[in-house]
Amino acid sequence: MDILKRLPLFSKCICGLSLRSGIICLAVYQLTYGLLYISITLDHHSSELSDVMDIDETQFFDDYDDRNVDEEHMKYFYIHLFYDTLVIVLALTLLYGALGRNAIAIKIYIITEFLMTIAYTMNFVVVLTVILATATTTDPVPAHLKTLILIEVVRQLISLTLTTYFLLCCNSYVQELEREARQRRTGSTVDYEPMRENDEQYNLHVI
Repeated sequence: MDILKRLPLFSKCICGLSLRSGIICLAVYQLTYGLLYISITLDHHSSELSDVMDIDETQFFDDYDDRNVDEEHMKYFYIHLFYDTLVIVLALTLLYGALGRNAIAIKIYIITEFLMTIAYTMNFVVVLTVILATATTTDPVPAHLKTLILIEVVRQLISLTLTTYFLLCCNSYVQELEREARQRRTGSTVDYEPMRENDEQYNLHVI
């Protein structure tokens, strides 16, 4: 993917670590995060889930409001469960790529994490828009709501910045692995890209 080659490259990761060490630390952190949150999700929803699964079907569908509450609860439960599981799978993929020096596995992580970040950001913008639209209908806007919105916006900006940085670090390591692979194939320590006829910098007239 040519677009990955055009992105900024780093020689070191955060705190002066090598790219490989930094990526391993990132993978371990995300794996721990995923396992922690999936256990919290299961523990938080276990009692409510058992109530929903054991409820009498006749009573369940007779009461429309209760059904909506239970359906919404189940929907968000499965969304959180899917997201936490995906985080764990991606962390394992990144860890495998870093430990095994596998560029393809790291590329899969980069692309999937990038798409997840876009989806999460769009969802955040939609939710924030709804909250702001609702807040403007009340006069005045509660101070605690303003503080909560500000905290969430700052947290989202920090998360986007860190995610972008670590994705660039992952891409830098991928480019490093691919450069090493090219050098092994050519038997040369000099990394170069063959001339292309349509490349302006090499399109010289022969006299």
